Formats: sequence, C-alpha cells, structure tokens
Amino acid sequence: MARHSMVCLGLIGLLGACASGNGTPPAQSAAPAAAPAAAPAAMPSPGGTRFDGRYAGESNLTLSRGNTCGAQTGRRSFTVTNGQARMTYDTLQGRTATGPVQPDGALTMRSESDATTISGRIENGVFRGELRGNQCVRALELRRGRG
Repeated sequence: MARHSMVCLGLIGLLGACASGNGTPPAQSAAPAAAPAAAPAAMPSPGGTRFDGRYAGESNLTLSRGNTCGAQTGRRSFTVTNGQARMTYDTLQGRTATGPVQPDGALTMRSESDATTISGRIENGVFRGELRGNQCVRALELRRGRG
C-alpha cells in the first residue's frame, strides 16, 4: 500500500509541475507550432495617375508682341504619362515643355530651350490654362481623350 501511495504522490507532483509550467507537458497535449505568417508581398505601384492621357483642343491667341505668333486660333495637345506632362509647342523647331502634374491637378510645364511655360489645372478631364512665351500668350482649353 505504501508503494501505491508513493506512485500516486509522484503522479500528483508531476501533474502539479505541468500545471504550473515547471515540467514538460505530455506529448499528446502538445500542439504543433504554427508556422510564422509570411510577410505580405510588396504590391507593385500601379502605373500612371488619374490625370494620365492625351489632352487636345483649341488655343486662342490672347497677347501678341510681334508678328511671329501665327494664327489667332489653333489646335494644341499634350500627353500625361505616369504623372509627367509633355507638350510639343513648336513643331517646326521641335521644342517641347515638360512638368509634373500635382495631386490637385495643377500643372506647370517648362521648356529647356527658351522661356516658354504652359501652366494651368486639370479638373474633370479638362485642362484650362495658358501657353506663355516671349512674344505670345495663348489661352488653352484641352480635353482628355480628344484627337
């Protein structure tokens, strides 16, 4: 009987140690360790912005300081690709102006070859602004998606 009491006391001691965290739990109660969660894959940034596209329409001469400005009205266009605008404003000389479109649609393109700037704002698919050079100023209203 004494031996039976010793075995019982030993088992009670082991159970107490397991419950208090001082022992090793039985193998059948051990749950397999969960694999660490994989880090989320980096999402590629989507190409372009909400302003990307081709804008085309009319330009109207509003100021002329000489006879080099050409016709009173004319067709103009520019493109926005990945938030960067580009306009060829002088096709004969191949002169272009470029600049970033701001998150609010504000846009200023500058020429590297002269002092020409194109500035304005894109709202609801319409660019309203002006093309300003040394001799000429033209009002612009260009719509996205037009040829």
